[in-house]
Amino acid sequence: MNIDNLNLRTLRFFVSVCHHQNFSETARLENVSASMISRTIQQLEEYLGVPLLYRNTRSVIPTDAGLQLLNSAQKILEELNWLNQTLHSQQDIKGVIRINAPISFAQQHILPHLAELQARYPQLDIELVQKDEYVDPLKHPTDLLFRIGMLTNSSLKARILAKVKMGLFASPDYLKKHGTPHTLDELQRYKSVVYKGHLGVEPWLVQLPDEQWQRQQIPIALAVNNGDSMLMGAVQGLGLALLPDWLSHSAVTQGLLVPVLADYHWTARIEPTYISAIYPNSRQAPQNVRAVIDFFVEKYGETPYWQ
Repeated sequence: MNIDNLNLRTLRFFVSVCHHQNFSETARLENVSASMISRTIQQLEEYLGVPLLYRNTRSVIPTDAGLQLLNSAQKILEELNWLNQTLHSQQDIKGVIRINAPISFAQQHILPHLAELQARYPQLDIELVQKDEYVDPLKHPTDLLFRIGMLTNSSLKARILAKVKMGLFASPDYLKKHGTPHTLDELQRYKSVVYKGHLGVEPWLVQLPDEQWQRQQIPIALAVNNGDSMLMGAVQGLGLALLPDWLSHSAVTQGLLVPVLADYHWTARIEPTYISAIYPNSRQAPQNVRAVIDFFVEKYGETPYWQ
């Protein structure tokens, strides 16, 4: 046997013989003769120059050299099997996937990753609809929704991507002009940039040292119905803003915003809020949907990069 003949089939034969401790069982599984299995292993031993198996009438057992080869051969076969499955699964990811997501979240945490997603799955066509209002995927053609809030619809399945954390922020220029507050009572001297939706102004809730939640109200400088506008108002120095971590992350990293009263816990609602990937309930999510969800789970990380 020369190096060209040391092929995957030979390694597969050897691994099977070690597992079953039997030439005949391996021959049956591989649909070849037991003599062919025995001859192949013997040629492998001659090529390596060491005995690989102890043979007796009842079983065959790997020698020390055989155990070393077994360990390496198993790793090689497992890696190749994984690569084969990965390449085939990528080839199967094709067609159109319709994604719906909130505008601000899509701008910051979906769109920047779409080029890499399409590079990974070149046969996948993506339709992204950005809309803050909830869309029922059972009524509108949607394969995957990114939603921020509580999960209430039992007819849908969800993969939680992150728990939302909130904080109070202001621009450095605003704090330079008005000073930095150090207590909750001082907040009345400041103005705020707030989110105002169809239910009215989103509340500011702060947790006190005794773990009670208190509603905090300060004069409003700007009320908007869009997260990006609220962020921009804070960056431009119109006032303090209560922002989720996924929205404030980039501005804080760039030094455009700084945390205010960070020793307190801030939120807009006491119930936990999650960023979730949602799809219609079925026994198993379609392959395209699973692939896209897994991609964003990988990109965001177990602890999301914005935290």
